[in-house]
Amino acid sequence: MTCLIPRADFDIADTWHVAGMRGTGTKDMVVKDAYVPPHLFIETRDLVVPNPPGAAHSDSELYWVEYAPYIATTLMGPVLGAAEGALTAYTDSTKSRIGAMFGDKPADSLSVQLRLAESAAEFRAAELLVESQMAYLRDHVARREPVSAEKQIEFGRDRAYATRLCVTSVHRLVQQMGASGLYDSNPVQRFFRDLSAMSAQFGIGWDRNMAPAGRQMLGIDNGAQHFWKT
Repeated sequence: MTCLIPRADFDIADTWHVAGMRGTGTKDMVVKDAYVPPHLFIETRDLVVPNPPGAAHSDSELYWVEYAPYIATTLMGPVLGAAEGALTAYTDSTKSRIGAMFGDKPADSLSVQLRLAESAAEFRAAELLVESQMAYLRDHVARREPVSAEKQIEFGRDRAYATRLCVTSVHRLVQQMGASGLYDSNPVQRFFRDLSAMSAQFGIGWDRNMAPAGRQMLGIDNGAQHFWKT
């Protein structure tokens, strides 16, 4: 369930010591002996369906739509943003970088040029997958049409694949940078750590989203479409 608790009724534990996504500050809340009156909490099963309690007080389509097809798209903004940030940081630093050992310019290297172009293409492919999904969802919100269970499974597949494209794209750049790509101060390395952490989230996780898509294609009922309704 989701509930509202006065700030005085909980403490924040300093538990967020992680390899990636350090900036989110996602620490634990510790609640002890707090009473939450019924009007301040809602069960998840009532929150994720169209027209949840309280929706009648707003004309916005956001309160009409079902939860599952839309909430997972919020993950893709940070994923694409981190990948784009890594590409920009790598490109900008490589343009003027001079090799520490031989005084050469990495930008003149054919391998650097090839790998940068490949990473950029992977990022663009991921971006197009997400843009297509968002356009479909915006259209269904405007027309107040539900998104089919089959389409939701396809969307999960595409989000997982777009995320893997972004991770692979940035990993290639980190490897290309050699020793300089190992430093915490290197933004490309930081973006890669963040992307690696993001890719473990279940909404864009590989196995959880790819397996249902494959089963659907094979005509096998796996119950994945009922995930948010149970």
